[in-house]
Amino acid sequence: MHNENLTRSFPDNLTMDGGGHLTYLAPTRVNLSLSQECYPDITFRTTREH
Repeated sequence: MHNENLTRSFPDNLTMDGGGHLTYLAPTRVNLSLSQECYPDITFRTTREH
């Protein structure tokens, strides 16, 4: 599963948001871009509104 790979790759940058969704906190825009390239099946959103 792709989320499991992401969890292993970036354990210090992942958390659960208030809605219970796995959330990747990219330290830089470059990290976000590289993660998007490496995990094309995962939808990355810039923000989540509650």
